[in-house]
Amino acid sequence: MLNSQTFPPRGCFCPHLVFAVVFLFLSLFFWHSLLFDADIGIHVRAGNWILDHHEMPKIEMSTFSPTESEWTVHIWFSEVLMGVAYRFFGMPGITFLFAGLYGVFYALLFWLFRKKGLCDWASFLLVLLCVSASLYNLGARPYLFSWFFILLWIHILENHRTGASWKVLILLPASMMLWVNMHGGWFSGVLILGIYGLVPLLLSGKGEADADICQRRFKELFFCGIFCMLAACANPYGYKIFIFVFKVLTESYWVNNITEYASPDFHNPYQKLSLIYLAFVFFVFLSCGKKFAWEIVGLLVLHLYMGLYSLRAFPLFIIVSAPFAAECFSGFVLADTKFSSEKDSILWYRPAISILSVLIVLGVYKTSLVTPDFNKTPHPGFAAEFLFEKRPNARLFSSIQYGSYIVYRGWPDAKVFIDGRVDAYGEKRFNDLIRVERMRPGWKEALDEYDIDSIMYPTNSVFAWRLKNEHNDTWTEVFSDNTATVFFRR
Repeated sequence: MLNSQTFPPRGCFCPHLVFAVVFLFLSLFFWHSLLFDADIGIHVRAGNWILDHHEMPKIEMSTFSPTESEWTVHIWFSEVLMGVAYRFFGMPGITFLFAGLYGVFYALLFWLFRKKGLCDWASFLLVLLCVSASLYNLGARPYLFSWFFILLWIHILENHRTGASWKVLILLPASMMLWVNMHGGWFSGVLILGIYGLVPLLLSGKGEADADICQRRFKELFFCGIFCMLAACANPYGYKIFIFVFKVLTESYWVNNITEYASPDFHNPYQKLSLIYLAFVFFVFLSCGKKFAWEIVGLLVLHLYMGLYSLRAFPLFIIVSAPFAAECFSGFVLADTKFSSEKDSILWYRPAISILSVLIVLGVYKTSLVTPDFNKTPHPGFAAEFLFEKRPNARLFSSIQYGSYIVYRGWPDAKVFIDGRVDAYGEKRFNDLIRVERMRPGWKEALDEYDIDSIMYPTNSVFAWRLKNEHNDTWTEVFSDNTATVFFRR
């Protein structure tokens, strides 16, 4: 197996090519999936509000009824970045930004695979497998920023574990000050740091020489952890951010009912690709015969559990496992000796690949050959237009995703029952949503309590069908297309 600190001979594949392929694919052919989640609209509007008012919003402003909880805008910096991109370029700007960020991320992953000793063409294929296994989660959402930080933290902690000076750990609290303001995934960094600190503590009694090394590493990581906790308080809410994260992780009433937190469904065509990746990882780990450090084993077990528990966390397992899988896979793949570093001395064309891909996308967007449109399916664009025209002050009951879209489309006047910021609405509001859409006992009374006069739901949903066929004495269908149906109270 090649040394993990050396690069095998370079061929025609390079990080610039990886960036170009991912960037072009997402921005020109897969943009509809980047914009699939209606919560993107919420992020854009929140970012613009912060830019306009230069402060954090205190309450949920898009509902017609007071909420139980204060709105904690813990991802405010990500939303500001999205707000800036939207102000200058609209939704194509959001698509361009996140397609580029995904391209950079997978280029970094390719670089790590090469650093682990895997040849260029095998690294490229492994990157494509990682992209395919993550397709379901490739959205223009702030969680992408956590992917970067997790990759950075593991790289730093691995360097420290293999003998690097404690000075490399300075980057962890420094990056935490940014991470805590960009996405709630910063708590994953705390867990990762905890694993790297706990293992040397448990192994400190293994032998005299090992004990000294383990104790030194534990002390360095312990103090690093303290500084990271202090750095996490560098946000608009201070120490209360810990309370918020604890609340989110322990309130099962919405985690157990929201699709993105459900376990992977391997019957879904996109998620079957995740199963293929899982099989590949198990094969290379079990076949290579390599003995991994306990820190790595702990990382893999933790993130495998998280990925199988929640579909949203499966890409984290890919990020954690892929570099180590590349290290194992390098033992099965021969380097392409046809290309050597001496023959590959002219490298000017490689950055040109990235630059050309950016120019192509800019040209295509400018000429409107491809125009990312947030108002198309699955979002209820035509239904929203009808609602704003016929009943602009509607007290609307809708699904979470439709609520997010209505807030974006009708900002700042549109008011909804609930949207994607579920934590800001509280348990009662969420339970009332479930009660109504599943027509459980008391659902009519819940609609009366909030004085709901309009309903918008997916046309193919059971709830819309039952309203149309079983409760048409109270609710009249006034608009319907292949995406959404609108009902007005009689």
